[in-house]
Amino acid sequence: MTFKNVVVSQGETRVAAERAHATGVGFTNSRWTFEGQVHIELAPRGSLRAEQAIVEFRDDRVAQATAAGKPAHFEVQRTTANPPAQ
Repeated sequence: MTFKNVVVSQGETRVAAERAHATGVGFTNSRWTFEGQVHIELAPRGSLRAEQAIVEFRDDRVAQATAAGKPAHFEVQRTTANPPAQ
């Protein structure tokens, strides 16, 4: 399946992109390729921005994400006392 201007969210996890291709329906066990201004929000822990991200879902959760871009940017809040790591 191919989707355009897609937003996928579950709980505090949100993935948005210009295009997406899925290997399966749903998020139990599927692999999605997101392309074009990909933004993955893992609130409140962090976020990822890239031109492409391959996201694997297992048991209705994000199991793994691989990002590519020039640049790909990842930011995570390690503790509340420290600034985010990039």
